Amino acid sequence: MALGVDTLLRAVAHLRPIFPEGGDQVTGKQLQRLLDEAGLSQRGAAREIDLNERTMRSYIAGDLEIPKKVEYALRWLAQQHKSGNPSGSTKS
Repeated sequence: MALGVDTLLRAVAHLRPIFPEGGDQVTGKQLQRLLDEAGLSQRGAAREIDLNERTMRSYIAGDLEIPKKVEYALRWLAQQHKSGNPSGSTKS
């Protein structure tokens, strides 16, 4: 089941964008790194956060500015993947 971006944004409201390269705007390369950390393809990530696949490709290519809610949602998914909960489910 895909989680909407707004639902994920609420779940990660406490997170801040942190990338050692500096700057407040996440790049396509950094976004791809988040997908890799989350174990997701571009298509899979788009589905997980209820985003058009073409839009995700445009973010990765650097053709569109990446909204913070997309960055945060993917950071949350990467965190869930690292903790052994790749679906992001909070159910026991």
